[in-house]
Amino acid sequence: MIYEQYINTITDGLTFLSIKIKALNSCNLTSINIHSEYFFRDFLNLLLDLKLVNTNSLKQNAPAIDLEDEEKKICFQVTSDNSLGKTRKTLKTFENHMLYRKYNRLIIIQLVDKTKHKKVNTQYLKFDKSNDIWGIQDLIRKCMDSELERLKNISNLVKDTIFNNNIDPFVVSDQNNKKLLNLKDSIDEADSLYEMTCYKDALAKYENILKGELSSIDNPLIYADIKNSIGVILWRLALIESKDKERYLKKSLIAYEEALSIYAKEESTLDSAMVLNNFANSYVDLSLVRNKAEYINKAVQAYEKNIIIYKENSCFEEFAMTMNNIGTAFLELAKCDNAKDNILKSTKAFLSALEIRKADKNAIDYATTKNNLGTAYLALADIQDSEKNLEKAILVFKDALRFRSVESCSEDYAITMNNLGIAYSLLSKVKDSDKAQNIEIAIESFEDVLQVWTLERNPVDYAKTKHNLGNVLLELSNIKGNSDIISRAISEFEDALNVINIVDYPLDHTTTKVSLGVAYRKLANEMLSFPYNSTDYFKDAIKSFKQALKVKTKDNYPYEYGIIQSNIGDYYFFLSSAENNEEYLLSAIEAFTMALAVFDYKSYPNIFDKIIRKMEIAEELLGFK
Repeated sequence: MIYEQYINTITDGLTFLSIKIKALNSCNLTSINIHSEYFFRDFLNLLLDLKLVNTNSLKQNAPAIDLEDEEKKICFQVTSDNSLGKTRKTLKTFENHMLYRKYNRLIIIQLVDKTKHKKVNTQYLKFDKSNDIWGIQDLIRKCMDSELERLKNISNLVKDTIFNNNIDPFVVSDQNNKKLLNLKDSIDEADSLYEMTCYKDALAKYENILKGELSSIDNPLIYADIKNSIGVILWRLALIESKDKERYLKKSLIAYEEALSIYAKEESTLDSAMVLNNFANSYVDLSLVRNKAEYINKAVQAYEKNIIIYKENSCFEEFAMTMNNIGTAFLELAKCDNAKDNILKSTKAFLSALEIRKADKNAIDYATTKNNLGTAYLALADIQDSEKNLEKAILVFKDALRFRSVESCSEDYAITMNNLGIAYSLLSKVKDSDKAQNIEIAIESFEDVLQVWTLERNPVDYAKTKHNLGNVLLELSNIKGNSDIISRAISEFEDALNVINIVDYPLDHTTTKVSLGVAYRKLANEMLSFPYNSTDYFKDAIKSFKQALKVKTKDNYPYEYGIIQSNIGDYYFFLSSAENNEEYLLSAIEAFTMALAVFDYKSYPNIFDKIIRKMEIAEELLGFK
């Protein structure tokens, strides 16, 4: 009988509290939420033999959690928001702040109408949505399994707080609590706007919080956390609004620098690492706009600081993540500075990441780094041991595809399958044996990619893949000499040109247009007659390439500059033969010379040798030798 009385008191109290929270929140009266954290602190301590403290009293609006027991490495979030978005935000914030290194378990207590989420993903935290999300009924069941003395203490707690007619524990009378309540509500609102991808509204809300409710002196860690959030929003806006990309990225860097300054003063090392990673990512994206080498080097410096932090704190997963990121940065740097050395650094970084990222533990991260390693081998094949490095790339891409399927992750599948097609296409050019087979595999790969990258869903990727498919079809026509194959290649190039215009995609447009010119020339030779003068395509292409050089300058985009100059030389060379004009040969030599200003023998021996051979032929035709 006593047992039932205790259970009834607890049940009535928790049910009443849940109903009251729901009713008050519907009227935008949310002060009860803060005080319920203190009630559940005491409730859970009695129920589970814990020593929970309210983290918001230690660090106001502590990220992701409300209650913690550091000794037993367990923490709780107490929330009246049962939405999937709230749960995902909690888990994401928990992982971003690397709280899984401090706590072995996170439990979310939903005070109002517990919901069953279909899918909740975490990368590092072991979170079971069935066992780690509790509702009021779950708490009552746990009480029912408790011994009598424990039930007595819990029942008394419920009476003294929820059912005490003389004291309403949910009245906010303290000015500090009111300030905390307002601040928490404002941050929650900003977080919700961010989750709904209302980035500009979220940005305005965060900035208003910093102007009015929050001080970097009184609440430095919250202030820094919001500065980091502002930086992330500005970075996302840069990805969406390409015209203002540079402005948004530079503003994001300012926000990150402010956050880093505060975290350094507060000696919050792992928070600094989180911001440093974001800081480096903004520099990488800024390098795509201008000053590639300068900005990539700054990103590398930030990643290197993170590597030191993660090593010192035994953060192995984060170390692997940073090695993957720095490998990608070195790969970008190779396009404009010391190609061979930076590509080798990138492969070393990816291999280092793979010492930690194992397929049986985290297949997604493993496949990502494997794909990146394959991309590095592709780049290295341009410089040395082409056949060997292309075969390495193919093996790595195939391994990555074991964990990337159309059904599970179609975008990642398309990226790796596209890379595999490129690798087979390039291998067919340097390896005479199995040439036709390698071309056929490349064609099949690109056709598979186009099942994912459709004109409607991914127009630019669709166009680039169409261009790649057209090129391998031309290679196949060299073997089989079939006009139908050439006609299909022409169709693929025309599909690509319908998407990639010269204004927005000058390099891709001109490259595809040149390929189209090559295809028409092949078709004319195959059919012995053709009504269109294919040299016009090469003249148009040279004009387009020269327009592209206004953007792709030697200082800002040396690799792309060199490729364009080399292409200009190729097409002047062709025109000199087609129209028997020596002026074109002189122009070809001039363009090749410009290309060699980038492609020196030390950094790009393969490309250097190819250009030198073409220059020597041109000079012989002019009688220079």
